[in-house]
Amino acid sequence: MILKSFESDLVFRENTYLLISGSQALLIDPGADPELLIGEILSGAYNLLAVLATHGHMDHILAAKPLCERFGCPFYMHGGDRNWLEELQNMCAHFRLPYYGTPILNFDLAESAELDLDPFHFKLLHTPGHSAGSVCFLTGDQLFSGDTLFRHSVGRSDLPGGDLTLMKRSLREKILSLPGATRVYPGHLEATDIAEERKHNPFVVL
Repeated sequence: MILKSFESDLVFRENTYLLISGSQALLIDPGADPELLIGEILSGAYNLLAVLATHGHMDHILAAKPLCERFGCPFYMHGGDRNWLEELQNMCAHFRLPYYGTPILNFDLAESAELDLDPFHFKLLHTPGHSAGSVCFLTGDQLFSGDTLFRHSVGRSDLPGGDLTLMKRSLREKILSLPGATRVYPGHLEATDIAEERKHNPFVVL
């Protein structure tokens, strides 16, 4: 599997990940530049199977609708964050960001613990705390952690739907229990691994 990452140039500096296997591709957390992502997919002649979101905050889903429409693919997200979809247009107006439309939640990730999109397979980890519907995608030894875990930091829990107690539990029971060699690709900042965060992340609770 080939992994490409793109950092949004907006104030939120959100990371988008493009996973490629042969001619098949997936997008995780499409940020604020749909034309960049569409161009990348077209240039590689990839078949985009789906758009996945680790949670519903606007910086992670802004480009979802135009991508799904352009490539005729479904949008996956945990239904616990459905309220953030409903607020997307208002949030874009508040932050003076482009609004590309609100994606339709085709598949609710709350309904299963695994996701098979051949040739991609994920174990789904529901990790509430940053938001009620936060999930992490685990494939092999690679974890896409959204805004639950960052390098030497964690996501904030003071936004609507956030919960510090649940965040600590998610980190302790779902993430830090993974093998130390597990590579972590977060929603912001650079990649890390579980062993590094166990040793040097001042926010994690073991």
